Amino acid sequence: METLYGLLSDLDGKTTSRILREPLDYFAQRGVHAVVILGEAGAHLSDIARWSDTHKKDVFAIPGSHEPLGWMSDMHLLQQGYPLLHNGVTHSVHDWREHRLVFVPGSEIQTGKGAFYLTEEFPTGPQFVHGKMVYCSNVNDLRGSVENPASTLIMSHTPPLQSGEDATDWAEFSETEHEEELGQIKIKHRAITPGIYERFNNLVRTHDRKEVREENRGYGPLRQIVDEKFPYGSLRLAHGHYHESTHRTRDRRGGHVREKTPVREVIHNASCMDLDRAAIWAVRGNTVSIENLVFPM
Repeated sequence: METLYGLLSDLDGKTTSRILREPLDYFAQRGVHAVVILGEAGAHLSDIARWSDTHKKDVFAIPGSHEPLGWMSDMHLLQQGYPLLHNGVTHSVHDWREHRLVFVPGSEIQTGKGAFYLTEEFPTGPQFVHGKMVYCSNVNDLRGSVENPASTLIMSHTPPLQSGEDATDWAEFSETEHEEELGQIKIKHRAITPGIYERFNNLVRTHDRKEVREENRGYGPLRQIVDEKFPYGSLRLAHGHYHESTHRTRDRRGGHVREKTPVREVIHNASCMDLDRAAIWAVRGNTVSIENLVFPM
């Protein structure tokens, strides 16, 4: 039995409701069985929920780097009217059709109002971290979620750490630190600002941040766990997050994975709708065939 997933991520900038209709309409035309939002749906959760109801398609959603804590209450309210909308934070494991979906929400960095923190330090749940109330997802929970690697799909916002400029986690960023006094307490803030264009690099330098750097920015603890739980040739992981590397594919030995070819191992930077890019996964047994989509088609 084949299952088709439409993959969307990073709709938080220039993506309008009109632009969002293109991949959603195409997913319906292709007959996908479900859509997975890999983070940063912006203000479009309600649009996506209505689409799921109209087309009777399951939608699984997780937050990324920019969602505030209000994302949880928004999801809860939408689920009252749209039962095919699933929260990958509160239900991080979903056995569905012939395989298990395991969701890894949030980001290892906090940007702006982002309140979903992927961490190995704090337990899963609401926590006060670095002077801010956030929802932590402890990456070590993943160990208990993977029972049969061959039937498991990892749906994450954040990629695992890799190496090389052609990896799915290659990114540009700037970094700065400052201290703030809250009463008798000093809190050190560490801000990481991603960027993708030269205009952004110039803006960063204008604000006297540290220099813009390019490097592999995947999350090391996530890589450690997938290496532990998934023998080579069994990891199928989709993610978003780093716009610069959207639509890249890799296996854990650094090999490129071809589109529309059934494979048992792939790390896929699947979507950035701010760049009009989405994807479809065709999953059959322990293989997946990926198809990158650029809109308008």
